[in-house]
Amino acid sequence: MAMAGAGRNDDLSEFISALERYCQEDNQEPEEEISAPSIWFSNRNDSLNHIERIEKLVLPVCEGIRLYGSGDYMKAAKILLGTRPSWHKLGLSNTHLDTLELTFIHALARGAGVAADDSLSFSENRENQFLSFGGLRNQLNAFGLGSPDNEVPNENSSRLSSRSPPQLLNLALARAMMSDRVSRRKLCPQSHLLYAKILHDAGARDQAIAAYRKALDLGMGQGGKF
Repeated sequence: MAMAGAGRNDDLSEFISALERYCQEDNQEPEEEISAPSIWFSNRNDSLNHIERIEKLVLPVCEGIRLYGSGDYMKAAKILLGTRPSWHKLGLSNTHLDTLELTFIHALARGAGVAADDSLSFSENRENQFLSFGGLRNQLNAFGLGSPDNEVPNENSSRLSSRSPPQLLNLALARAMMSDRVSRRKLCPQSHLLYAKILHDAGARDQAIAAYRKALDLGMGQGGKF
């Protein structure tokens, strides 16, 4: 994840290739299959040996992260989705698992066309201006969250109809996972902001407004201009 985040895709590809070469070597002694590195992936209830676990779980996760780093979000989301039920077998810390989950959600959202970043692009003003009576309508309309009296609902419908079935599936999965995440990360403004953007693109106007307000209440954007 660090290499993907730093844009070192060539290094990450070489790391994946090294893992593949390691798995293809057939001249290892049986004892080497349970050497120190295998402790990281140990699970008494798991029938996979060390090599099989790398081939069937570690390599796909690494490839999904590489694809995410290179901007191929649809493929990254598809690969990570297939491995998600087994992430606990990686032996990662809770922090690493949380980061992997967030990477997966971002892959789903970005693959669906959501602007999944920390930008407050739909509101250049601060919270008091956004939520003020005079500025609220204009800000919501700029965000595509206007009242039923204007053309925004049709715009939201058009936004959904312009997406392909795989993108709609990614959007639905991202919405479900972020709904769960904000219930567990109630004080994380970035999570509420991303949830607002996903809800916005899903056409859930009222819920998006509430999530966006929550992000602002928790201090989103107060550390400087994005």
